[in-house]
Order: sequence, then C-alpha cells, then structure tokens
Amino acid sequence: MKNIILIILIWFTFLSNAQEFAPVGARWYYEVQKNNGQRVEYETWSSSEITINNKVYRKVAPPEGFSIFFRQINDTILWYNQWNQSEYFFFDLNPAVGDIWKYPSSTISLTRYPCRITGPITDTISLRIESISDTLFNGSPSKKFIFSKK
Repeated sequence: MKNIILIILIWFTFLSNAQEFAPVGARWYYEVQKNNGQRVEYETWSSSEITINNKVYRKVAPPEGFSIFFRQINDTILWYNQWNQSEYFFFDLNPAVGDIWKYPSSTISLTRYPCRITGPITDTISLRIESISDTLFNGSPSKKFIFSKK
C-alpha cells in the first residue's frame, strides 16, 4: 500500500489549563507536506459563533472565503457539513500514536480542507497517527503530527 505522509502543524490556544478549540478571534497556521514533498503553509481564523440546530458552532474562515463550522465536546472537535446538514469527527485534542481518524470523502482534497465537501459522501479516508512531537511553528508552541493514509 502506498503511504502518503502528511505533516500538519497546529497551533492551539490554551486557557486555564484547558484546551479550547477556535475561540472567536483566534488565528492559527498549519503546514501540509504534499506527495511531491512541497510544503504549503495555510492560515485560518475563528470569526464568530453561530447556532445550527440548537448547537453552538464556531465559524472558521480560511482565506478562500468559504466557512467551516466547528463545535467542541470535551476533547473531540466536530464539524458541521452544511451541504448534507450532518456532523462529523474532525480532530481530537488529546491524540495518541496509533489513533486512526476517519473522514468522509467526496469531491474534496483532504490535504487542503477536509471539511469542504460539496457533493454526496461516497467513501471514507482513514489517517493513522504515526508520530506526535512538540515543536515551534512561527514562534508558537505547536504539535507536529505525522499521518499515514490507511
């Protein structure tokens, strides 16, 4: 099986020893290494809160102009798919090596924005966490995750 290694650097905001994902006003950066070895850096930010189906989500806006809606339950981050009006796992704030994260797949590019599904969900993409380490990214304490595609 061909392994695809993704390197993602994520900057978290910590409040009172508790992790809060995407507090309004927060900006963070991440880096993706593509199959050809090229590394691309992205920036995104949390712009507001919005209520959907009686659940409060954080509206996150990457530079391309579309919005993604996240909410947090304990250490699990969920995202709301506005095209099929469903909620999916996005991220675990307390991951371990060997964890497998599953994402719905359709007309998306997982290495860019896994939450931008604009068509029917036809498959699942599974990523296994191969390693986790502490690092600095743009001068901010970060976690570095290396994934392989399963």
